[in-house]
Amino acid sequence: VKINMKVSFAPGASSSASSQHMRSSSAIGIAIIISILMLMVPYTLAFTLLPTSSSLTVSKTLSASLHFKMRNILTMSKNIGIGGETSMNMDMKWMNHRNSNYNSPTIPNRDTITAVTANIKRTFASRAASTTISSSTTALAATSFSAMSSSRLYSSKSSSSSSPSSASSDIQPGIDIIQKHNPSLHSSLTNLRNIPYFRYYSCDMLASCEYMPQELFECYSQTCEIYPVDEFDPDTDEEIVPPTIRYLDVSEFEFDIDGWARWDMPSDDYYDIVEFGEEFTNYDGAEVWKFIHSKIAFEMEDDEVLEKSWKKDFNTIVSGMHSMISAHIVEGIQEKIDENDGDTSFFDEYDGGCKWTDPKEEYVRRLSVNGETPDAIQNMYCTFMLLLSAVQSSREYIMDASINFGCDENDIECDASVRAALEDVLSSPLLQNMNDDSNIYSSINVASSNLHDHAVRDEQSKHNLWEARMRSRELLRIMNCVQCNKCRLHGKIAAMGISTALQLLLGKSGMGIENQKEFQKIHRVELAALVTTLAKFSNAIEFCMQMEKEIQEGG
Repeated sequence: VKINMKVSFAPGASSSASSQHMRSSSAIGIAIIISILMLMVPYTLAFTLLPTSSSLTVSKTLSASLHFKMRNILTMSKNIGIGGETSMNMDMKWMNHRNSNYNSPTIPNRDTITAVTANIKRTFASRAASTTISSSTTALAATSFSAMSSSRLYSSKSSSSSSPSSASSDIQPGIDIIQKHNPSLHSSLTNLRNIPYFRYYSCDMLASCEYMPQELFECYSQTCEIYPVDEFDPDTDEEIVPPTIRYLDVSEFEFDIDGWARWDMPSDDYYDIVEFGEEFTNYDGAEVWKFIHSKIAFEMEDDEVLEKSWKKDFNTIVSGMHSMISAHIVEGIQEKIDENDGDTSFFDEYDGGCKWTDPKEEYVRRLSVNGETPDAIQNMYCTFMLLLSAVQSSREYIMDASINFGCDENDIECDASVRAALEDVLSSPLLQNMNDDSNIYSSINVASSNLHDHAVRDEQSKHNLWEARMRSRELLRIMNCVQCNKCRLHGKIAAMGISTALQLLLGKSGMGIENQKEFQKIHRVELAALVTTLAKFSNAIEFCMQMEKEIQEGG
């Protein structure tokens, strides 16, 4: 563990004030460090007392759990300010045989811990000499790290990187059914998106990126920027965002340290996804996607049975989300050209120019079987099937009479109109249950059935689902690194919708919504994001079907 403590003071501060600031910040730093050390105790004891064979079996699980808890402490203590411009930054890095690869948290080997321990002792000795920190605190820290160095800690084996794999061939019947029935579902979902319950989102547009160093980038194009809705409609003097929606978002907000998603804290700022819909912005998100596929998606281990792994299913979902967004980008390019009557000279007006001006060329490169990701379209269909299954499985909760869809308590007409729009969506053949059409049901639900079977095939698989939940949360938070605000908003909603689908299909036990003890209700933001994401995929599939037809016809 490497710990850096930096203390800076406002210009002109007196030496006595500086000394007092240093003692205060150092004391707080030591308190946080001791908290971390206390977390290490059970893990140290486990590896000291267990035989070597047992240590090898549980090392990866305990290591990842330790990483998980330490990361939450560091998030809470990231920036501590005490007077003036005092700040303390703690930088903790685990060093192992995989160079701290985010995808495989492992406990450092003994040599690493021994070296780190010596470093820690020197750091604490230095702090103790320059501040009023007691010698007992120094001794406690040194002893705890010494215990770590004497424990039998072993790293798990390394794994090789792999790109998202193709969806199983058994989804082809589902693809055929989707292509037949998606046009009518797409129309119904488009209408549903205009309803306030599914239209407005409180989203943090100022959150900083915590995953990679970035130069501050301003998207000067008007297509990149979004603005919060006004509080009142100037024509009617009514609140634009229904008060009930604001109340639901605040009252339902809760922190789940091991949940599938962690949505932004609700604020007064709400954004309208109809006013600021998906469109081409000329923003290049390649750096963020590279991070997602290399650090958040799973690296498949050599000895894993890939066809029976929920890790592969998760990678397919990530690829499917990427494909959906790519489809909207290409569609946006085509729409810009159509708006300018086929003239492409307007692309020169974008800041720095535009390198993507041919929609068919971009479609082939990004999405076709001959492009950069041959499985892109299949993965998008597979993810769409999972979303369909999640909505279908929760239809009783969605249509429950107790759900408030943002209408005033006595506004029966509003409630009836929302439920009618939802029933129109749920009446789609793609969302029917087994009793309505067993053939369609089984074809659409093959993806979710495979995911479920992979997740519960043994106790180890069920236990390790926490890894998918962690990555699902990170998939949403990485959107803070997107420096196009419109892209960030829609990326967060899509990540939240996918996380909600996984929550409904798997939950924490692999049983999802079927586990009544685990599943209680769907929050407003979760349901709105789920349905909105379903609409995003439906639209992307419609566009891809159109492009495939034009390419085949040579148009």
